[in-house]
Amino acid sequence: MPKITDPAQVSSIADPDIRYWIALRFSQLFPDVAYDPDKHGYFLVVEASDTVAELEAEIGFPILDDFSYDILEVHDGQFGAGCYEMVFITNDDGYFVSVWIPKIEGIDRSLLAMLAENASPAVELM
Repeated sequence: MPKITDPAQVSSIADPDIRYWIALRFSQLFPDVAYDPDKHGYFLVVEASDTVAELEAEIGFPILDDFSYDILEVHDGQFGAGCYEMVFITNDDGYFVSVWIPKIEGIDRSLLAMLAENASPAVELM
């Protein structure tokens, strides 16, 4: 489960849709401000081998039964199968954990089902 804490890491993301969207988020969120993962937050990319328990341990709270996300959107695939963007704002300063889940074989089925049921279509601002 890659944790992206530097824009230079984006090129290492295997999924082309997620690579595109995280690069875009960096440019949207930090156009004139130096990104600091300790101050701003980070991006997390779920991979086929990752379990829900591992994801919950990384972010620090449950996600399947406790819908505590601030944003949950589905992005149509531009380069692949598409993905989900799940954002948690964890404090009043705007610290975020942005979780990206590809719509691929091997992702936990209960996680994909919850995402499909609850995600809103993304408003694509480019």
